[in-house]
Amino acid sequence: MVNRFWEKQPEEFASFGTVLRSEKNGLGISSQVDVQAAQAVHPYGIYSLPCEQDEVLMLPTQDGKYVLLGVTRQAGELESGEILIQAKSGAYLKLRSDGCAELNGMVIDPSGVAVTLGKERNNG
Repeated sequence: MVNRFWEKQPEEFASFGTVLRSEKNGLGISSQVDVQAAQAVHPYGIYSLPCEQDEVLMLPTQDGKYVLLGVTRQAGELESGEILIQAKSGAYLKLRSDGCAELNGMVIDPSGVAVTLGKERNNG
């Protein structure tokens, strides 16, 4: 009798897909396989739902389910070491590499003083 532990299982890899349905109770994603109940994986304290038509990265789990690892985005104007959190509405928070935080265009310098975007950029 062959020990099932040692049997070679077909390998599955992460794949890209497109969000077809994005609702509080689940995601529908078209990928190599159609996934109707994917769970999203986020760092602690960060929660979001991708928008319909977003390109996402899916990973199969050992129990036959799929998890959404993230949404693909271009870095845009980000510099190395910066973080951008942006909503579909366009609202954003950018943690910049110079120590400033930018909130919808308002800049807060590392000492906590709010400065105008134009003035801060000219002095930086």
